[in-house]
This record gives sequence, C-alpha cells and structure tokens, in this order.
Amino acid sequence: MSFPTAYSLELKQELTAKEAHDFSLLPLGNPNRLSDRYQFQCSKSCSFKLTLTNFAEPNYTKAPYFTPGARNQTHDPYNCQLMIEHYQEREQEVASENHGCFSRERNKLIIDIDLVKGALAIVAKPRQKNENTPSSETSNTEITHQHSRSSSTVDDKTFRSHVKQLSTLVRYFLDYQSGEKYTFYNMDRQEIQLEKYFVSLAKAKQKGINLEEVHIYYDTAMVDYHLDKDNPDNNYFLIRFQHICSIDNINNRPTIIINETKSQHHGVGYKIKILRRAAKDREPLKVFFFGSFMKHPSRKFINPKVNPTDILDYLVFS
Repeated sequence: MSFPTAYSLELKQELTAKEAHDFSLLPLGNPNRLSDRYQFQCSKSCSFKLTLTNFAEPNYTKAPYFTPGARNQTHDPYNCQLMIEHYQEREQEVASENHGCFSRERNKLIIDIDLVKGALAIVAKPRQKNENTPSSETSNTEITHQHSRSSSTVDDKTFRSHVKQLSTLVRYFLDYQSGEKYTFYNMDRQEIQLEKYFVSLAKAKQKGINLEEVHIYYDTAMVDYHLDKDNPDNNYFLIRFQHICSIDNINNRPTIIINETKSQHHGVGYKIKILRRAAKDREPLKVFFFGSFMKHPSRKFINPKVNPTDILDYLVFS
C-alpha cells in the first residue's frame, strides 16, 4: 500500500514524503525541522503509524517514501481518508477480477467456499514432479473435483495454481483486517463473515476445531533465528505461534522450523527476507498456514503436516 502523504505528529500537518524529507534536513533551531522518522501517522484522524525512509539523509538512491511503522496495524475504516478513497476508487471500476475460487466486483468479494475447500484439498496433497501437467487455465468445475481423483499426488503446476489462489484470498482478508472496506458474499449473494472460514488459533479450541483437518489457520507468532557458525547449512528459523492449541493429549503452542538453506527454492526468497526482518526487530508476525497440524512423534510438540523443505509454499506472512 502506498502512502502519498502522512500526518506529522511533530508539525501537526499533512506532508508529502519529499516535504518531510526536506524538513528533516533543516538545521537545529529551525521551527520546521523534523527530528524523528517515526513521528508520522496516516492522517490526523487515523493513527496508523508510518515511518519515513531516508530520513535526514542528504544523499540517497531511492526517493524517500512513507512505509508502515509497525506490523498488524488497523486503519480506521470510517474516518481514514485513505480507506474512503480506496473504497470510492473501487466503486468506479467496471471490470471484475476472477481468481478461480473467488472473484471481486468493486468492493464485493464473492467466494465459492466449496472451491476454497477444493483448493485446500489439492494443496494438502503431496506433489508429483516431472510429469505432464494440465493447462493452468483450470475451470471452476475442475477445481472442485480434482481433489477427489484417485491419484495420491498432485502435479507441481496445479499445486502452485491453487496456492496462488489461496494466497490472493489471504491478501484480501489481510487488507480487510487492516481497514479496507470490503464486504464478503457466498455464491448465493448472501453476506458472510469471512473470519468464519479462516481458523484463528486463538479460538480453535473453544470452537472445537480439529487441527488435524485442513484449513487456513492463522495467528500472530514470534520468529527466532538460530545461527550455526560452524555449519551455516544448519541455520534455521523457529516460528512459535502465540496461542496454545491441543491435539489429543498434547497442549502446546504450534511451532514451525524452517531451515534457511534447504527450504529456499524459486518463489519463496522474499519470505526468507520477511523472516530475517521479523527475527531481527522482534515484532510479532501474522502467519497464515494452508494445511493441517500433527503431533510430533516423540515429543510434546504440534507441527505442520508438511514436508519441511516445502513449508514456505504453505505460509503467508504479514
């Protein structure tokens, strides 16, 4: 999301990124001098924190811009002018977006829950490499029924097609949670609460959710980076979800171990960068996981039921 302007908490006025940067270069004693890159927010009426890049730096290669000052923030959907403008801009759109298991018409997202479940079922299957793959133009009917085929594996192209659909749906859900004014409907055009079809680990136990079943699970999590100086190939990230969950007699916070080297492959490099940053700044990360959990075979741990080398394909971070 771009932020063309921000409200300066120091000067009590709206500024463009260039204006803010110019003010950060003013000498001490000047009443317009800005002294803190973090003293910005979305607008006077929206407290969404912003930070100015290249603050007080006279020489830079990329023009200064405003970036979110913290993760998991929420704009005020009713008073934030940016959210109102985004809503009005979408209302003027003519073309709709079709993402297979859901579509967007202006500010309405129409979701085929059966197709979402079908996509999840396909993602939950092991992948089959180096075989003839079907066209990426897969019809909605095919998406619904592919997961019931007798084959115990799914080809890589089909897998990535469905991961992309689910990831896009998660992005809209995240935008909604951050304040974007979307309304969600089922295929009968009845309004639904999308939260009902995502599983918050904070509420999984009280809702009687079986973590061994495939869903889109999400929770905030902390990331630790474990460095092996003697053998860098053993460096790994440990993701520890915030809330305690249960499988049978095991009660624990689900955890994910991601080997920095072995888990890297095409298309997931940016996720490694997100994990590095989260581990460094020690801020909670919102993590979405497509799939199911399982008990560790010998310890009292709860982990994703996924091949560790493929785990990054199943995760979306915010």
